[in-house]
Amino acid sequence: MLIGCLAAAGCGSNDQPESVASHAPVVSAFVSRNLALPLYPGARPTASGIYVRRRHQPEVFAAYYRSADPISKVEPFYQSRLPKGSLKMYVNEADGGTADFSFSQGRYAKQVVLASDQAGTLIQLTSSAKK
Repeated sequence: MLIGCLAAAGCGSNDQPESVASHAPVVSAFVSRNLALPLYPGARPTASGIYVRRRHQPEVFAAYYRSADPISKVEPFYQSRLPKGSLKMYVNEADGGTADFSFSQGRYAKQVVLASDQAGTLIQLTSSAKK
């Protein structure tokens, strides 16, 4: 659900997401600090960090990473570091898997989504202000 919100938030906007122009994607300290979510060791950004704020809309911070590790190693890392009960779904199969963690922290809705494939695990971190 939040993935769709992020996609919609960036479409047709005059607001510019915060990003750093470079050859390799970089997630700025500003985005990382405002996400306030743990990062799996060794995970590398797959896209620059995103910050979207529009008039009359909640602000959204997002970052996308990839780890060469399988989801069976990444999921326990987040399970041990996020609030109890935040794991909403976990499916791990031979050809891939997915996990979804979500919880509230203060005035923010936090979400960690994991998706695995043959190359490892994609990690999506998001934090959005509640209306």
